[in-house]
Amino acid sequence: MSESDFKIREVDPSEAGQLTQLAHLAKAYWGYPPEFMAAVDDELTIQPEDLENKRLIFRVGTCRGKICSFYTLDKESEPEGSVELSALFVEPMMIGKGFGRHLFEHAVAESRALGAHSIMIHSDPYAEKFYTRMGATKIGKIPSRSVSDREIPLLKYDLDS
Repeated sequence: MSESDFKIREVDPSEAGQLTQLAHLAKAYWGYPPEFMAAVDDELTIQPEDLENKRLIFRVGTCRGKICSFYTLDKESEPEGSVELSALFVEPMMIGKGFGRHLFEHAVAESRALGAHSIMIHSDPYAEKFYTRMGATKIGKIPSRSVSDREIPLLKYDLDS
């Protein structure tokens, strides 16, 4: 599949189940055990009302019309003037083919259009290298929202440069 078959669009609330399934598939790609996947289930589950929340921006990437990726921006992030890239998932068979880069670049443009100065990224450890290749800088670690005693990388992408 070529990148010309890839389009980014707004999400429809009826697609919550598809996004949830994709988030689970993409997270499982990294070989996490079933007990870990069970612990992050709530974090990966997207409800139709999430897609209607004005605080969140969801965009889906489609490959030949089928959802193959998505990202979520939270407009009410800390510190002030930033947004949080709270999700960026790519269908496992599409990983490493440039689709994640296109999604990230779209999220950057969307964040700039919102007037943000930076994007905060609570990264899965396996995705950290992707974000640093995109230009983000690791600024620390934060506690996982789903798994106690687990820390995940905190990265920042500066939009002012």
